[in-house]
Amino acid sequence: MTVLKRLCITGAGAAVALAGVALVLNQATAEPLKTSAVMLASTETGGVAAHGQPQASLPPAVGSGQGPRPLEVLPPVQATPRALPLPAAPAPLVRAPLPVAASARNSVVRGFPSNIVSFPDKTVPVFTGVSPGEGAMEFTAEGITPLTVDQALAHFQQSLFKAGFRSEAAPAGQGGAAVNLVRGKDQITVSATSTGTGATHFSLLGRFHTGAGK
Repeated sequence: MTVLKRLCITGAGAAVALAGVALVLNQATAEPLKTSAVMLASTETGGVAAHGQPQASLPPAVGSGQGPRPLEVLPPVQATPRALPLPAAPAPLVRAPLPVAASARNSVVRGFPSNIVSFPDKTVPVFTGVSPGEGAMEFTAEGITPLTVDQALAHFQQSLFKAGFRSEAAPAGQGGAAVNLVRGKDQITVSATSTGTGATHFSLLGRFHTGAGK
């Protein structure tokens, strides 16, 4: 065998050996890469699963339109207003013993409550009278005053207002005027008409109780 043939055989063997080594090396290198790829895929899958788990979240902001509506604050409950206390009954204007029944013309009879029911100045008395009853006294009077009808009624309203009377409308005859003056159970009715001579004729009828009451 010639030297050239030996060299060829030796080179061929070396090439086969190198090819085997290269195949082994290629398989050895591919195995770690495959393992790494499998591990990477497993890691990614585990990460996605981890992210897919439900997590606690903050409640939605007010006005976002999501989640439960905010609680409404109700106004405070107000206390029921208490009823105002009733006014005390007025004290009686007359007391027992009451005057005996009496009347007088052109003068003021004894026992007439002049300290409460006063006549206008320059009044000419026509008739006055008192009459006691059970727990009350009735009285009446007539007179002529130079005041007008409205002025005469205003006099009695103002003077009796100081004693606690309030004024109420009352029916009157033709061409006249009248007013009711009330204080609890006590009452006075005054009517007035014009005399046609510039004066006013008035008449009154009242009832005062001896006991306080409404």
